[in-house]
Amino acid sequence: FDAHPDIYENFMDNPSSHASPFARILENNMCKKLISVGVRTATEHQRQQIKKYDVTLVEAKDFPAKGCDLRGPLLRHISASTPVYISFDMDV
Repeated sequence: FDAHPDIYENFMDNPSSHASPFARILENNMCKKLISVGVRTATEHQRQQIKKYDVTLVEAKDFPAKGCDLRGPLLRHISASTPVYISFDMDV
């Protein structure tokens, strides 16, 4: 849950930037699937990265006023036996 995708390949010449952790996680196959919930903005580069790594994106504009049901995007990839790591960034 984050207002930003944090998936830059290299933000301000720093591949270890606060804006890049999910790119590092995905390129190193440290998780099988990333579902980003609450994203308010994404640059063209971030959208390319999202496509490259097949990230499921649930943007803030799609909920809650529009009644976005998170069960669909989440349950397609998560079962009772799926290991899950949840990250909350306070700017969401």
